[in-house]
Amino acid sequence: MDMEGIWPNELTLASVIRACSSLAALEQGKQIHARTIKLGFGLEIPIGSALSTMYAKCADLEDGSLIFRRMPCRDVVSWNSMISGLSQNGCGKEGLESV
Repeated sequence: MDMEGIWPNELTLASVIRACSSLAALEQGKQIHARTIKLGFGLEIPIGSALSTMYAKCADLEDGSLIFRRMPCRDVVSWNSMISGLSQNGCGKEGLESV
């Protein structure tokens, strides 16, 4: 996209972040996160949900929780992602307590 001079939108960035999440590609995900900031995107849905999921699936629960807490609005997907990420990383009790 860069070489074509095309700027990504929220949905494009969220899709790339989800791909990083599926591949457990934390470093690439962090690069995309930095790019979202540089492009001026906030933590609204869908970017916030995708980022919190990516960090949680990559076992970076601290950053995943931070993103989740900073999201101005959360939906069912956001909550499910955070609870699932906590439980998959041995923090099931915290996941249940967050409900």
